[in-house]
Amino acid sequence: MSIFNINNRSESWRISRQFILGGYGLSNKLANKVVSNVGQELSGEVELELFWTGFRDYCHSQSITLENKSLLNEVGIAFEKNFSTLFEQVESFNKRNTVKLRIDSSKHNYRLNNQSLCKLVKNLYHTEIDIVISTGNSLLVGEVKSEVSFNANSEYVLVHQLIRQYVMATILVHLLNINGQNITQITPFVIAEKNVSRSAQVRFMIDSGWLHQSNIFDWSVLEEKVS
Repeated sequence: MSIFNINNRSESWRISRQFILGGYGLSNKLANKVVSNVGQELSGEVELELFWTGFRDYCHSQSITLENKSLLNEVGIAFEKNFSTLFEQVESFNKRNTVKLRIDSSKHNYRLNNQSLCKLVKNLYHTEIDIVISTGNSLLVGEVKSEVSFNANSEYVLVHQLIRQYVMATILVHLLNINGQNITQITPFVIAEKNVSRSAQVRFMIDSGWLHQSNIFDWSVLEEKVS
């Protein structure tokens, strides 16, 4: 059923509608699929948020500006700890694969220095993730695609959408953990109507060990009946 028989093609509406219809049962079922595919079990209450801008909302909750020196320092520490070789990883991936991640080395893509740190923080601030589920010590981060492909912008430090989301989640977890949280696992997943397994971004995520092949779902995972 659609208003005036006009099909609402908005990705955000389609995602929201499925969770309105499926309720907590859908959140729980999806979370169980994602964690079981990486050999784990649900270890706590399942909490869902859609269209999550976690880094931005964290800054707001802590009344932190993007120029805050402590924030910049911790973001730099977290990036160097987890992603210090990210540029080299992308270059290596491009040499080994026919599908490639386009980068512009003149614009600090995936490199951290005095010039790019503030730009990186802005990237994190404006990053949105379609589906985020918190359960126990795990954070599940999902991107959903209907008709459009994964975005990329060489003006960003973090050029590619899936990588940007994973980096944002990792750095945010670093900030949360130094403030008393205990998040130990970040598990990405992808839901798409089209076959995205050969997408350069998906292949890189798998190649880096961040995304498990079995956590690539088609749209039907959001449409399954919940018992």
